[in-house]
Amino acid sequence: SRYEGSFTEGTMIRFVADEHPDCGLESLVETVRKPEFLSIRHDFGQPAYENYTLRAVAEGVELVIEQDLSDEWGEQMKAVWPRALAEVKRLA
Repeated sequence: SRYEGSFTEGTMIRFVADEHPDCGLESLVETVRKPEFLSIRHDFGQPAYENYTLRAVAEGVELVIEQDLSDEWGEQMKAVWPRALAEVKRLA
């Protein structure tokens, strides 16, 4: 998948699956505190969040991901996390 837009606080960003380019999820980039924190707000009929925090640890940097999603969306995210985290590791 990919995104359209920018991770600028207060702007909308669109997440698009490559296999379904006509569909997408529009979300609000709610909080940005570079480089340590990013919060994205989704609206699935009720507010839902993804929060990303980078923390310095003795071994390097730790990525902490918190989700406040419905069970349905949480399960869908679990399916894509392994691929997404592999890409983060590749980029790091």
